Amino acid sequence: MCINHQIGNSAFQINQTKQMMCFLFEKAIDNNIISKNPARNITKPVGTKTTRRSLTNEEREVFLEAIEDPAYLPFAFMYYCGLRPSEARDIKESDLIIIAGVPALHVRGTKTKNAVRDVPLPNNLSRLIQNSLKTPNKASEGYVCHISEKTLKRRWKPLKKVMGNAPDLVPYCLRHTFCTDLQKKGIDVRVAQKLMGHSKIELTA
Repeated sequence: MCINHQIGNSAFQINQTKQMMCFLFEKAIDNNIISKNPARNITKPVGTKTTRRSLTNEEREVFLEAIEDPAYLPFAFMYYCGLRPSEARDIKESDLIIIAGVPALHVRGTKTKNAVRDVPLPNNLSRLIQNSLKTPNKASEGYVCHISEKTLKRRWKPLKKVMGNAPDLVPYCLRHTFCTDLQKKGIDVRVAQKLMGHSKIELTA
């Protein structure tokens, strides 16, 4: 029943659900509560896979105007620095660094060791950060962005709506746009791999 309840969800979420179920049952076996893992051989639903795409020119124009609102700053980090949603939700002021005189962002990525990286801060993003820091949230002192996954999803909805509400428009499109823009500017794929925090160059390509 638990795994069938995931029908219609992403393949990633379905896999995560089964892994968690197996983990819990294996712990139950270790503690002599049960003798067999009933989740081991269940058949998973196929699940959906979201296609990755860049913003269209029309979406980009609306997006750049909308992110002047400090509430949308996490999405600006995804667009200008190629951050993952989880990385954009948790940025400390101490992550804003200077490397050889150039403003940069130290990304405390947790997905793989490659996810930890330093990314240059464009002037437009630096300006948005400064505007945001002028009205700090006392609950998030010391942070540039510090919001929950639920809050990020809630803020995406109105932003997606003003951008045209395309069904395949997801926050990850912003990260994909960053990488595609690097390619359009002739940035070497190995440099792009470092900036994206990819573990494999094939993924970047």
